[in-house]
Amino acid sequence: MNLAPVIVKAIKDRVEASLPNSYQNLEFLTSGGTRAIFTADWGPAQEKRVVKVDIEPESPRAKRHVSRGYDTSHDIEKLAHIREPELHGIMGLVDYIEEGGLTLSVERFFEGNTLEERVNEKPLTLDEFTEVFSQVTDIQRYLINTAGLYHRDAKPSNYLVDKKNRVRITDFANAGNKEDLEAKVMPSGGGHLILKPTTFSVFTGETASHSESDEVYSIGVNMYFALTGKYLFEFDPDKKTATHVESGESLLDENGILNKERYAQLLTKAVKKLPKKARKKYGEVIEKSLSIDEKQGYTSMTEFHKDFHYAKRTSGFFERRVGFRLTHIAAFLALTGTALGMAQLNENAKQAETQLEQQVEENKRYKVGASWNGQGLEISNNFFTPSMFIYTS
Repeated sequence: MNLAPVIVKAIKDRVEASLPNSYQNLEFLTSGGTRAIFTADWGPAQEKRVVKVDIEPESPRAKRHVSRGYDTSHDIEKLAHIREPELHGIMGLVDYIEEGGLTLSVERFFEGNTLEERVNEKPLTLDEFTEVFSQVTDIQRYLINTAGLYHRDAKPSNYLVDKKNRVRITDFANAGNKEDLEAKVMPSGGGHLILKPTTFSVFTGETASHSESDEVYSIGVNMYFALTGKYLFEFDPDKKTATHVESGESLLDENGILNKERYAQLLTKAVKKLPKKARKKYGEVIEKSLSIDEKQGYTSMTEFHKDFHYAKRTSGFFERRVGFRLTHIAAFLALTGTALGMAQLNENAKQAETQLEQQVEENKRYKVGASWNGQGLEISNNFFTPSMFIYTS
């Protein structure tokens, strides 16, 4: 949502008047459907902060969300109940202000772009994709299994990624407690590019509650977008439209009900067009995450998390870890050991493979420990004890 300069100035003046003197140099950053976002310097060290404030919504969806209480106060409430958020990739709450009729939430500033901005410049490479979504899956598993929250708006613009591919998730204005949302019919709070259509009765003629599969679906949308820079489908329950983005084809039948068979066909076709290396490694996980078939799709974040990290470890992961493929050993020996017979060649390859496997197993047994010796923290492991102490003043 693009705000006119005169509106930005009016909002900025009100925010400045509501902030304590410890906040200086307020600057407009961006805006969404329901909130404006500013940066400010805080404290003697002039630490950069992000300040969020509600604005008057314009779209029917935004108005509905605000009328249901999904605003900055709701964002503050949800963030306040997340323990150690920044240790788990979450932009946590550091301050909030209620003054002059405004409610302001304050977060630390994260130096990076949104996933949407990053991908609009260039889709992620396979290595970047693996690094980013390893964190995304960990973040979402923590939110659901530990914090007991559904984010419900995990679109590319709500993931922040820095130059080192570190990830943070932000904006909990639409978040809801897992138990509350599963106990009643409550559609996704996210944008219509990431919502799972089967949660909305307008597309199926059946009622459903928000569940873990909706959160998995949103990650699937982000994954496809990250690799291609495109969205597959757009579902708008307000306009009652379901569209294949690339072709503009409607996915609704003559009765206005979602054609699940056609959806599956277009999904499979799209996954086959993913970059080859990414498709071979993650194609099945992406397709299953975006499936709307209850028997074929994911029903839990734990299952999805397990499959993603299994795919991450396989199909070439072992070769990258040890530095070369075991089959290359035979080729090397063939080039340099022309006097060796095939029997000796195979024997050498087997010995090298055994040594590598033993090395990997030995690495798995490696453990690091820390203990307090009365003076400082002693770091040790089960192979040797280094001369390393961390003392406190």
